[in-house]
Amino acid sequence: MRHGISGEHRVYLAAGGRGFLLGNGRLDCAGETIFETYYRVQLGPHAQISRDLELIANPGYNRDRGPATVLTLRISLR
Repeated sequence: MRHGISGEHRVYLAAGGRGFLLGNGRLDCAGETIFETYYRVQLGPHAQISRDLELIANPGYNRDRGPATVLTLRISLR
């Protein structure tokens, strides 16, 4: 999956603008690319467990950050 930001937002952040989720004073803009995979196991009629792996290139649309690896474990009980 590949994400990007608008040209106006890119110019604002590159000029030193700050945002709620993006912008730390300068932005070396690049598209954010995410690869995600997961595996879910049914543990009976009311429980599931799943592992998830995300590999993120240029997190926050910034070449100066990352890559980032996110590992999660999820348990669902019904």
